[in-house]
Amino acid sequence: MKRLFLKILLIYSIGWFVILPVYARAGGGNGGDSGSSSGNGYSYYEYHDYSDGSSSSHIDSIILVGVGGFLLFGGIMNAFNKNKQNVVKSHMWEKAQQVDAFWDEHILSDKISKSYFTIQQAWSDQNIQLLKLYLTPSLWKEWELKIQNQIDKGERNLLTDVALIDFSITDILLEEESFYVYIKGKMNDRTIDKNNQVIEFHDQEFIEYWKFKRVDENILLDEIRQKDEYIAL
Repeated sequence: MKRLFLKILLIYSIGWFVILPVYARAGGGNGGDSGSSSGNGYSYYEYHDYSDGSSSSHIDSIILVGVGGFLLFGGIMNAFNKNKQNVVKSHMWEKAQQVDAFWDEHILSDKISKSYFTIQQAWSDQNIQLLKLYLTPSLWKEWELKIQNQIDKGERNLLTDVALIDFSITDILLEEESFYVYIKGKMNDRTIDKNNQVIEFHDQEFIEYWKFKRVDENILLDEIRQKDEYIAL
């Protein structure tokens, strides 16, 4: 039974990583998804079976087949749910485009990409005035206080090698003229003190949800939610 337990554990453990929270990025975001920066960040199990083939092997096989079937069923359901989400997303865009031409997925994608990189760089540079052009007034005031706090402590959140791995618009709120964007990113994220000494470092991938508000033909960042804080509408 011990060997059987380890076999099942192996199936479930492959691909899983140790997940630890981090606190940095533009706006002081948290929620890194692929491990701690202080170590390898991976956890795995290795199992070698040196048995001579006891009578329990048939039972082991039956249970393993059952586990495999369960995982296969889960994969089928996941594919079904993704297809359903694609249909819902298609209807979402059709409805939005009936309102006006602003809701063009390709044009908005360009605006989102530009905003992402500009905002991360402005945060890293502590450029409050540039951020004012990309944030709503309420979020700008919040970030202004955070950056001023960094300056008062002689610290800076230095972001380099900023990457936007994937993004997509998940929800459009026509009444509010706003929308949510799924963001998957990665960067070298260092917090340095007045002596340029690194006091915190992260370089793992992260997932966030950015809420943008429409202002005329432009978009302004209004909110950032971490992965565990977002609920699809």
